Amino acid sequence: MKGNQASLREILRNWIDGVNEMRLEEVAALYAQEAVLIPTFSPKIYNSEAEIAGYFSRITDQREVSVTVREETVVEQTNAQGSQVIGGIYDWRIIKDGEENVFGARFSFVVSLGEKRPIVHHHSSLLPEVA
Repeated sequence: MKGNQASLREILRNWIDGVNEMRLEEVAALYAQEAVLIPTFSPKIYNSEAEIAGYFSRITDQREVSVTVREETVVEQTNAQGSQVIGGIYDWRIIKDGEENVFGARFSFVVSLGEKRPIVHHHSSLLPEVA
């Protein structure tokens, strides 16, 4: 199982690096042809390569964007049927017109290890504000 965990972490790292380095085509290429993205900053659900690529283009357009994973929150799971899941909390740092905002969000990736386009499902949602 340790090999699977390393592979899950590598996929997560490739996704983070791609977003942070604005290599958005590489990010979109991590998603399987029929992947589902339930994104942080949109009410829509995306389920095609073009829609997923478009989402990343829109959130980074005229903005400086970076993502940092809160490493202590990352969990990895494998179920009996072989599904691989990695999730946790990441922080989106977005600067537009000189104004910086940081958004904490929960994330989960369902991954098909060994595939060229391993992400089959990605869900992300803003952390709720606690009163």
